[in-house]
Amino acid sequence: SFSIPFLFKMLVDITPSYADGATTVSSPAILANCSSLSCLSSLPILLLLAYGICRSLSSLFREATNAIFAHVAQSAIRRFGRSTFNHVHSLDLQYHLNRNTGALGRVLERGSRSISFALNALVFNTIPTLLEVGIVMGIMFQKFGFLEAATVAMTIVCYSAYTIFITQRRSSIRKEMIGLENKASGKVNDSLLNYETVKYFSNEQHEGQTYETILLEYQMKALKAARSLSALNFGQMQYSYVD
Repeated sequence: SFSIPFLFKMLVDITPSYADGATTVSSPAILANCSSLSCLSSLPILLLLAYGICRSLSSLFREATNAIFAHVAQSAIRRFGRSTFNHVHSLDLQYHLNRNTGALGRVLERGSRSISFALNALVFNTIPTLLEVGIVMGIMFQKFGFLEAATVAMTIVCYSAYTIFITQRRSSIRKEMIGLENKASGKVNDSLLNYETVKYFSNEQHEGQTYETILLEYQMKALKAARSLSALNFGQMQYSYVD
């Protein structure tokens, strides 16, 4: 994927010369590699083919990586789900008598799905991004010098600092949202599982009010999370414009 911008640059630089009917190329690097007229005449087509092939290979490798990783992620989710299931069954009787069945099921479901997200973020986002930043910094330093490389590095540092700061503030809100969501789901499941008891004591109104109170708290947290996400996206977009 790192060769795609260079191929595109070479293609853009050389195309106007052939559009004007010229048979010479101003790039010393291209002239050094192509000494014959036939090579020069076919160079735009070769660059275009190379650019298309590199784009196709980049997309192919990315999709192949996702397909291969799916097997690893699903295997990890299966093993985690089984170990958690066994752990819940190994707990004492007092825990199972006081359990919240609805909330527990929601937690187990979220835990299984979070494994795939964490592995994907670590293997295919964090590590490749650090590697890509290092390579780009080396290219910028070699092509343009220290000042441009330092400018890019400072932009990346500011971008990362802003993202981490807003994300940490959002984390507490998201945790409260997840807790309220689990609580609401548990309330629905437990109320329906104990339908006879609720009916026997004519407690439907109380159950509905309790559930609505939880939903109202979740609504307030969701609004805060939406506002913080907007602030995060706005700041990241400004850094993208600067870049």
